[in-house]
Amino acid sequence: MAREARSRRYGVYDKHGNRINLVYFFYFPISFATWEYSRDLHFALRHLPEKFDLVHITSVFLSASALGAHYAKKFKKPYVISPR
Repeated sequence: MAREARSRRYGVYDKHGNRINLVYFFYFPISFATWEYSRDLHFALRHLPEKFDLVHITSVFLSASALGAHYAKKFKKPYVISPR
């Protein structure tokens, strides 16, 4: 994984409280603040697609959004766009 990426792990539970799976979230540092571009995110999306099951895009007008959608389509990964 990218050098600077942080990750968090959460359990996913069913309605009876049984753990179904673990979910990992990765956070990448910003390289250029103007567009909130991250070299580490770009590297991970391009070179490590097998590490991701889903790409979650939380904005529409930033470079990370375009990169996420592009590489999700390229590697046939599902993605969700939820602008905030």
